[in-house]
Amino acid sequence: LTQSCDCQNGFVGAACELRTCTDGCSAFGTCVDGTCYCASGWEGRKCEMRTCPNFCSGRGACLPTSACACFEGWRGSDCSVPCNLQREAASSS
Repeated sequence: LTQSCDCQNGFVGAACELRTCTDGCSAFGTCVDGTCYCASGWEGRKCEMRTCPNFCSGRGACLPTSACACFEGWRGSDCSVPCNLQREAASSS
């Protein structure tokens, strides 16, 4: 005869010792004792948001497409290249 516990909502495991992730972790994360651990390239409480390259270096906004919209004065896929760098290189040649 196999016995099992009837766990309260929010708990799982043989002895109801593990917390669940209330809303799940989408298809891009793993729930471990109530916390979602996201796969590389994903973030958010439920691992539902794609990350942008280098988090846009803090110099841009991450779009839902996981591309960076760089702030004025910055360019590059991760907004790490100052725009004036190109002008300086052109004027020195």
